[in-house]
Amino acid sequence: MPRSFRFEPPEPPPGSLTRPRLLRALLGRWEHRVTTVVGGPGLGKTTLLAQAVIENQLAPRGEDVWIGLEKGDAHSDMLARDVMAALSGEGDRAAGVVPGTPRAAPDPAPVADAMWRRSPTELCLVVDDVHWLAPGSPGARWLTALVDA
Repeated sequence: MPRSFRFEPPEPPPGSLTRPRLLRALLGRWEHRVTTVVGGPGLGKTTLLAQAVIENQLAPRGEDVWIGLEKGDAHSDMLARDVMAALSGEGDRAAGVVPGTPRAAPDPAPVADAMWRRSPTELCLVVDDVHWLAPGSPGARWLTALVDA
């Protein structure tokens, strides 16, 4: 069974390029409300994000919370529930929590509040594969509202 990268980044492939300039640029995620990584398919965006998360574990500036998007996130409440689960630490499959289990989907405001409650710890919500959220889809609207909140 393939490993899910829903709540934790994939291990960078052996021999993957380390891009110090881009990793330095990603340090800005601790100083900006939104940092985006844009590039075509197969250019290593996920690998770069995973490397940044790993680098932060070695010399923490804050806490990274990973959520890898999936195709179904565009049209369901699962994205909202799973982002809240990741923020609350319930997104750990080893702990027996099954992502996407039925429960009320939170509005963006309580999710933003959950992020602020982590203060004074800096928190970065790393959202990978946002391309699954078609413009105007419920998932895209929810994520936009989260950023606004």
